[in-house]
Amino acid sequence: MGRIRIPTEVANFLKQEGSQRLLVKGDAGTGKTIFVLSLLRYLSRYSQGVYVSTRVNYEDIYRYTPWVKDKIQKDNIIDATNPEGTLLSMESELRYNSAGDFVKIIADKCRLLNVLNMKYGCVIIDSWESLVSNIPYSKTDTEIQLERILVDLSREMKVNLVLIVENSEVTRLDYVADGVILMEKKLHHENRVRTMVLRKLRGIKIVNPVYPFTLDGGKFQALEPESVHFKTKKSKRFRKIRASSSNNTSSGMRDLDNLLGGGLRKGSLNLLEVGSGVGFAYIPFITLPIINALNTGMSAIIAVPEGINFSLLKEKLVIPFVKPSARDNFLAVEETYIPENELPPQITPLSIARTHKDFLDLLEVLRERLNNPVLQVVGMDNVEHKYGFSNIQSDMGRVSSQNRSSQNVTMLVAKEGQDITPHLGHICDTHMRLETINKCVFIEGIIPKTGLYHTHFYSSSSGPAVKLTPLL
Repeated sequence: MGRIRIPTEVANFLKQEGSQRLLVKGDAGTGKTIFVLSLLRYLSRYSQGVYVSTRVNYEDIYRYTPWVKDKIQKDNIIDATNPEGTLLSMESELRYNSAGDFVKIIADKCRLLNVLNMKYGCVIIDSWESLVSNIPYSKTDTEIQLERILVDLSREMKVNLVLIVENSEVTRLDYVADGVILMEKKLHHENRVRTMVLRKLRGIKIVNPVYPFTLDGGKFQALEPESVHFKTKKSKRFRKIRASSSNNTSSGMRDLDNLLGGGLRKGSLNLLEVGSGVGFAYIPFITLPIINALNTGMSAIIAVPEGINFSLLKEKLVIPFVKPSARDNFLAVEETYIPENELPPQITPLSIARTHKDFLDLLEVLRERLNNPVLQVVGMDNVEHKYGFSNIQSDMGRVSSQNRSSQNVTMLVAKEGQDITPHLGHICDTHMRLETINKCVFIEGIIPKTGLYHTHFYSSSSGPAVKLTPLL
């Protein structure tokens, strides 16, 4: 279960001096309640808060989000699910007949819990429409009166006020509030994507106006854009991830192995499709399989994709994390302008293979030279540009048959927009696609079919790693 992650701008907004009024808007099912409960727990490290629920009682809250219980006590939850102006708090029934009565109850509760004397104290009302409809007076008069009294209460008591609103339309509340957040959900390639739009946060610079988020584990986790940066310090221990079956080899990423049903099958062709905007964020998805292959007794060959320098890739992102005895088992075919006699023995220039058949022959020679089961990573952009789509297409049957009759594993790295990419999707055993949504990198399984997973790159004690978080 992941940890709660609140967007930096929202956290800073609620930590400003004084009190803030925040609207959380969105249609049903966009994650508003999980967000405000996560927000209340996040703020609980500094202070207490009061959660007024007009939709679910505290028993249901604890049942559906059990992580809430250890930080948000029953005394902090006011049950306003009963109609006709009734609140249940600490096993007692509190009746109110006007907006003033309701606000007085909330103020008394804040005093009882000492919320007023705490920094970042917070009152959350879920939801505004239900609360207004429960007060037995004219809806318009009640809404205006309640709005005015709550805002005054928040200012005088210096308590943050968070209101959940059940729609995305702009209303009078948007102009009264200091902050407005819109929660949305959309379909992306048959997958549901939830996003948080920061419409307004007074006093705060909004660096990232839209955050994809997940409700994995029943917690709100904002997904922030991140750059791929790994420490290149040599590991004291070298990561070796064994596949769950002797018929497979690990990708070097446990989460990806799970998506693939146990890893990369020996003798398989595997396509990694790189969508536009991903940039070089795909590199860990080729270096981690190579690192793990070398550390588990395999060899590795890479036909370097465009824009990557093999020497830098090897020295910075592979060798520091590979045991010394396996470092010579990594060879490359690279498009280079350095004369062949000046290249290190691990690099073979792509220029010596004049046709695509020559290129396949060259890979076969290198595999025989290594004399181990081999992980092959082939950058199809360089190959297609050099040999042409039609020549590659006619030779893919040979690639497939050679691979399936061996213990080798081949990864084909193709970019969105290449002519060969759709064809490869039809002949490969697995097909994973990397793409960006609101500046964040996600991976999606085409074969096997999976949902979207956010990719988080980090450095562990045994080297670089990737965590995949489902977008729920």
